[in-house]
Amino acid sequence: MSEINTITVEGVEVSSVALSTEVSAAAEVAAALAVTLTAAAWQAFRSRRTSDAGKRLDELDAVQLETLRALRDSGHLVNRALLDNGWARLRSAASIHDARREGASLLNTAASTHQRIVVESAARACAAAAVRLGFSVHEQREGTAWSVVATNQAGRCLVAEVTPGNGGRPVVNAELLGVSDGTCGEVMARFRSALEEEGLRLGRTDRRFGGGAPVFAVGREAVKRGILRGRTPHVTSSRKGREGTGSKRPAVPTPRASVRRSR
Repeated sequence: MSEINTITVEGVEVSSVALSTEVSAAAEVAAALAVTLTAAAWQAFRSRRTSDAGKRLDELDAVQLETLRALRDSGHLVNRALLDNGWARLRSAASIHDARREGASLLNTAASTHQRIVVESAARACAAAAVRLGFSVHEQREGTAWSVVATNQAGRCLVAEVTPGNGGRPVVNAELLGVSDGTCGEVMARFRSALEEEGLRLGRTDRRFGGGAPVFAVGREAVKRGILRGRTPHVTSSRKGREGTGSKRPAVPTPRASVRRSR
């Protein structure tokens, strides 16, 4: 028997998990970049009034102002270095057409970075939550979707796939395999509680039960590779150079920024 959970993540506490990139709030980055605006544009940015302030500015200054306002109000979690590069291109734009293109590119970069950050945060939280339940993390693969595979000494296997979802809200598809005593519901309830303790704010959870055969691709691959045979393997990751020996958390750099919740 197995239990399958599909969990929508409404928010993440990024400061509670170790990530592979430095993270800042978009509003903080926008405020820092705004000091390079002209005096009039900077005052308009600070005032937060959007009526006709931009109309009194030079066209290029107005595009810069609009871009920073959109970044500030996005609620995104971003990588400052990536946005610094985009801002430099916007500032050096020679025409209004180029400026609008670079402004749109900067905002797209912010949105895609936010998506990667929240998906990675949710995946790292899944791995840490599994450890809280006495599992050892066997594998954590990266990509558009992250996969976490964890096993325990009883031969059970907890697998999770984390996908971007809609509106910046990651979706965790998790299932518990190798259970024969009817306790899968109890274990998955503890797993959800552990996710919250690891900084995830959970939304809707759809629960269903299976006959024991894995539903998701990561679970089917775990069975195919013999991970359900009761072994407790070492921690590995698909990222080159990152390996462990069963440590409770995958070893990755901790972000310097302490950012609270995503929207």
